[in-house]
Amino acid sequence: MTIDDLYVDSTKEDIKIQIQMIGMNETRENQKKFIAQTLLSASYLPISEIDKFPLIYNNFKNLIELNLSNCLLNSWTQIVKLLKQLPILNRLHLCNNRLSFNIDEFKKEINSNNEHSNSIDNNYNCNVKDLILVNSNLSNWSIISSICKYLFKNIESICLSSNSIENINLYKSISNNENENENENENENENETIEQQPQYLFPTLKSLDLANNNIKSFNDILSLGNLPQLIELNLNNNQITDIQLNGDGNNGKTNQFKNLKRIYLSNNKINDWKYVDKLDELQSLDELSFRNNPIVDSLLISNNNNNNNNNLNENEIENDVECENNNIKKDNNNNNNNNNNNNNNNNNNNNNNNNNNNNNNNNNNNKTIFLNRLNIIPRLSNLKKLNLSDITLLERRDAELYFLYENYNPIDKFKNNKKLNHLISIHGEPVYTKISLQLEKEENGK
Repeated sequence: MTIDDLYVDSTKEDIKIQIQMIGMNETRENQKKFIAQTLLSASYLPISEIDKFPLIYNNFKNLIELNLSNCLLNSWTQIVKLLKQLPILNRLHLCNNRLSFNIDEFKKEINSNNEHSNSIDNNYNCNVKDLILVNSNLSNWSIISSICKYLFKNIESICLSSNSIENINLYKSISNNENENENENENENENETIEQQPQYLFPTLKSLDLANNNIKSFNDILSLGNLPQLIELNLNNNQITDIQLNGDGNNGKTNQFKNLKRIYLSNNKINDWKYVDKLDELQSLDELSFRNNPIVDSLLISNNNNNNNNNLNENEIENDVECENNNIKKDNNNNNNNNNNNNNNNNNNNNNNNNNNNNNNNNNNNKTIFLNRLNIIPRLSNLKKLNLSDITLLERRDAELYFLYENYNPIDKFKNNKKLNHLISIHGEPVYTKISLQLEKEENGK
């Protein structure tokens, strides 16, 4: 067999990928070419200090992505030293590091001149656009604001999942000293105020991940609505109970979150449809994730109430059957063979019951998903994707007709809200509604 005979199969028919055989010497030579590397993962390495310029710069200056998660780094000042030696770094992972923050040392390091000014411009401008800080002990939003204000000025995406964040004051960052000079020049104070405005603090931020934190209300993050470029906001797995927006724009739309297209709100504690209705005030929203909230679970409970009587009758039959089986077991206690047969039958029955339970759970899950979509799609006029699934024109039409059937009041039309009247203008008044059928049933009963 020759070297040319070595290959692996491809997923495509009649295509084989040839294996290149190289020795360890050649592998080592390739690994020595650090300067050609654009991606480096140093996760879980015991890195606690950053080498001084120009050691990192001379070997890794072409890095575009660097992963330093789960290391022993302990200061944001060290991160500044690192980034000054990686001029084109675009993506930085710092998850599960415990980085202390001292504003004076931090700013001093940013403003310090490099010994080799010919290699790196003294007017340092960090190029990182994607920052991942999962579980990095950053519950204090003022630290995040200060880091981005002075270092990550061009940031486009920040992941702050699992940091125990409770609320966000967008305009708050840490001042140079807790006892800052009270006689500071007024012009400097004015400049500081201007820099705190969102268009200066996060002028390019497009994606913010706040999943798995301790946010309890939309009011706790409402200041994020002033970010000029924010497109995506992840709030999954928090404790949010309500959604509040200021519908102060045209046609009932809010001027907050003007460019927000995607918001993720699964696994929260939202328990009223009026908060889902609030999302329709967002001007640009076209994608929503909304699983596992109490209001979603209530759909299945409400849907099952109509079948309670049938379920009770089935339970009574099952109890009678179980009693009869117990009597048979008592009569056959002296017969080992019959006992064995009964045990086998019981095991089979248990297996059947488990299978039935699994089937019921699957049916309930499918029904919940279906009801969830039927109740959310009509409420949000511009939504194009729900829970990662596209919304077709046919699905939207069916959901809106279902919504009219469930909620439209043909008897007292003044009780219908703007959303129902809007849907009537599209589809016309339904022939039958839940209310009209209920009234008809009551009249026939008389």
